[in-house]
Amino acid sequence: MRKYFQVGSSGSRLLLVAGEAGVGKTRLIEEVVEWRRGHGDLPAVPACYRGGVISYAPVAAWLREPRVETTRTGLRDLWLGEIGRIAPEVLAERPDLTPRPMTEDWQR
Repeated sequence: MRKYFQVGSSGSRLLLVAGEAGVGKTRLIEEVVEWRRGHGDLPAVPACYRGGVISYAPVAAWLREPRVETTRTGLRDLWLGEIGRIAPEVLAERPDLTPRPMTEDWQR
């Protein structure tokens, strides 16, 4: 394990695991995730691989988790439109949503 950060004052945590192939990173994360789910948490478990081509795939996977999907119902349309950029099925479900145009490089 490399780093363990506390993010903000809400008690959110970020755990980054890195290491050589075959040392047990995946198994370790699976155990931690099940332990946290057992405590009622909603862990986001993205996996990043060298040479990957989909930039936001880990975030999209987390947004598609059933417990995250149910919390989206309380979001304003503005934010649902932004989520639709990463999880296009949101826009398919709600064709009335239109993400704001990205006119600046920093927005990408």
